Amino acid sequence: MRQEVYRVAYDEANAELSEILGRFEQLRLRKDRVEKVVEALKPLIANEAVSLAAEQKKESAELHTASEPAQSTPSPIPYPVQQPSMAPSDPFARRESVSANSSKDVSEYSRLFNTGTSR
Repeated sequence: MRQEVYRVAYDEANAELSEILGRFEQLRLRKDRVEKVVEALKPLIANEAVSLAAEQKKESAELHTASEPAQSTPSPIPYPVQQPSMAPSDPFARRESVSANSSKDVSEYSRLFNTGTSR
């Protein structure tokens, strides 16, 4: 009985291995085809890259000549950034002031949600 269990497990593992090897062979063939396509397209891609590089050089030269007159004028001086007003250094003090303001808001809402019944 024990040998049958091992034989079944061996057969299943062998079948899975055969399936994996079949898939691996399919992937290897697909890889070879993709590599052939890449090799065939390399000249086309190289020509495209050369023309793209030449186009980028031309654009950068045009931008450089167009930006030269702009550089002759002085650039505006940026305004200094104002520091925030004297905020308390204690973060809890800021929370207390916010909570004091929010308590008024809550009372307004509590009046809105009261339906007229008094306690």
